[in-house]
Amino acid sequence: MAWRGIGTIPDRVANELFPGTSVLQTRVRYLRFIPWLVRDVASHHYPGDQALTRLRSHEVKLIDSLLAGGETRGVIGRQARAKLKSMPSNAYWAGMHRFGIRTWDLSIAEHYRAVAGHLARPTKEVGDDGQSGPDLGLDPALPAMPADLLEFAGFDLRLDEAGYLQGGMAQSCPRARLAGLAPQGTPADGDST
Repeated sequence: MAWRGIGTIPDRVANELFPGTSVLQTRVRYLRFIPWLVRDVASHHYPGDQALTRLRSHEVKLIDSLLAGGETRGVIGRQARAKLKSMPSNAYWAGMHRFGIRTWDLSIAEHYRAVAGHLARPTKEVGDDGQSGPDLGLDPALPAMPADLLEFAGFDLRLDEAGYLQGGMAQSCPRARLAGLAPQGTPADGDST
């Protein structure tokens, strides 16, 4: 009984150094994939349960898309695919909020209920098309989802994606070790796009 509760010490240290992360997270680009999929589903204002079903369907397609893109390591659900019990959105949901990608502090189900229940308010931000749109509980600066994301995807971040994530980490947790490490990334294989 004397050891009970000691496990919280490493958890606290990890959260101070690397907030918004966990051992389940192996690829940072999921912090782009999941918000894109959540926004795509939310933009249709499906009822809550239907939205969750659509998100799950998108995440299964993402697994296939990553495999089609040649990814083999770090693909959540690589073997289970449609039978996967805990989807990538579950692993990255808290981090999305911690880094300012997700603006509503709600569970995934509550998030979609809020959208479907017309709790989404018009945003003051202007989108890429010059129009303001509904507030879907996500950062209005989140870039558009690539059209072929659910057909062919990979884990390599583009420089603009890395900059977006670095900015969110630096702003949301400026004193954390993660914020200090994030800007030190280097392009993979000399890629500068």
